Amino acid sequence: MSEPDNHPPPIHPLSRALWHFSPQWFLIPQGTGIIAILLHQLHYQFGALPILAKIVWIYTIALFGIALILYTLRIMLYRHHVAHELRTNLLETSCLGSIAVTFTSVIEMASLQYGSTAGLAIYILWWISAAISVLAVIAIPYVQLKLQPYGLERLPPAILLPVIAALTAAAGAGVVCTSADISVRLQVPAIIVSYLIIGAGFGLAIAFSSVVLLEHFSRTYPTTDKVYQDMIICGPFGQGGFALQSLGAVVLDGSFAQYDRGTLITAKAAEPIGYISQFFGRSRNGDWHG
Repeated sequence: MSEPDNHPPPIHPLSRALWHFSPQWFLIPQGTGIIAILLHQLHYQFGALPILAKIVWIYTIALFGIALILYTLRIMLYRHHVAHELRTNLLETSCLGSIAVTFTSVIEMASLQYGSTAGLAIYILWWISAAISVLAVIAIPYVQLKLQPYGLERLPPAILLPVIAALTAAAGAGVVCTSADISVRLQVPAIIVSYLIIGAGFGLAIAFSSVVLLEHFSRTYPTTDKVYQDMIICGPFGQGGFALQSLGAVVLDGSFAQYDRGTLITAKAAEPIGYISQFFGRSRNGDWHG
């Protein structure tokens, strides 16, 4: 059983709203960030679409900044309540992964727009987002396993959000290496680290998805009011597939061939690694066209 929260919520409406400001609010800028990238990358472009994509991107940054400020204030003013939620509420910890996803999507959009002029700065920001994502995929499941109430019935699909954060960071490396003006010597470490992240992320995604599906099959009365959360199960495999495709494209584009050192990072190894990466990426997404 979860421990009770002995700290009553404040009476003032604004204070009460801040008291209840959970990390689930970060799902909003996470979604708008992805929409901005999709608008920018659509094959069917028209004159106003890049402007619209930039507006949505700026809107995402504003929402993300406001959410970070409010959540930081919540931690500062109601730290005991936040600590209680992190110890007992699985959604509270899982949705922290959305912070990393949003940050990575902002960096991806920046790379697509300003990669030719600010490539090094964007590359550094990607390493920061990768570190945050790796921390999330390690620390959040650890907290959930060690501190929070256990039981299969307590595992909603939202538990996959930290995994999505890690795989999004790996996909971001492909975007940055493709669109940012950075040297091959900078690209190769990001590619290698991203493949390692994908390996860890897919393993956790398969394990967590299996547990979530098992809980679905063993449940007598599914909760229809939360069935929309099942869409989260698609997230790790979609992002992971895109990461494999984008990284494979970078490898085939000559990053390994130009680096040409060691055993695997060579011109001879680049072609099989790149094609295998794209093959598995497409198999994860079910995309066999183009």
